[in-house]
Amino acid sequence: MSLCPRGNPGADTAEVYAVTAADFGPAAEHGIRAGFDVPSEHLMALVLDDSVPVTAGTLRYPAAFGV
Repeated sequence: MSLCPRGNPGADTAEVYAVTAADFGPAAEHGIRAGFDVPSEHLMALVLDDSVPVTAGTLRYPAAFGV
C-alpha cells in the first residue's frame, strides 16, 4: 500500500492507493535496464505520475550489493 499526498505537502490528509503486482509492467517498456543479467519478466516498473516523463537508463547499485 502506498500513501500519496496531493496538493499541499504539509496537509494532514493523503490519498491511499493499493498497489498490486498486476499494476507493474516490464521496465524495458520505459527504457529501464538492469546493470546485470536479469530476465525481463523479473525487472518491473510502475509509473506513479503520468504527468512526469519516465527517466530511461541503467540501474546501478552500490558495490555492497555485489551486482
